[in-house]
Amino acid sequence: SDYGDKLANASDKQSEYKQYYPVRADGNVDEWDALTRQQQELYRKAQQEEKDQTSTLKKQYYNVLDRQRYEKLQEKLAGDQLKQRELMEMKEREKQLEKIAEMEKEQKAKYLEYMNQNYKTNLDYKREKQKEEKEAELEEERERLKRIQRDLKEEQKRNEEK
Repeated sequence: SDYGDKLANASDKQSEYKQYYPVRADGNVDEWDALTRQQQELYRKAQQEEKDQTSTLKKQYYNVLDRQRYEKLQEKLAGDQLKQRELMEMKEREKQLEKIAEMEKEQKAKYLEYMNQNYKTNLDYKREKQKEEKEAELEEERERLKRIQRDLKEEQKRNEEK
């Protein structure tokens, strides 16, 4: 059956990734904690990737920059015109670094906003689910009380007939 396969598949995933599926004291898997841990792990990995990418870009940039500086020093011996050009290039490099820094800042802000939205959405979903469960429990209790009242009335009628 499809449901049995899905249940077995879910169980396999839970045993395969135990660190993401903590078990509560009652023996059930705490899916909310699992979701939260997974989101934290994703966030940590994204931060690490961003840090690694930034580091790689900086290394590449500084390698290029070092090579350019060496070439500029060689050319500088040829005349004073190079001084003006070097100054302009340095200003351009500074602008590029500022742009890179600004892009990194914006990217981080967007990612944090995304994580915040995602967390709020998950929290709202859990609260709504809990509310629905409480309402269902109350409805069951009302039905049970109605059955008890009906049974009591029937018992009273039988006793009156005797």
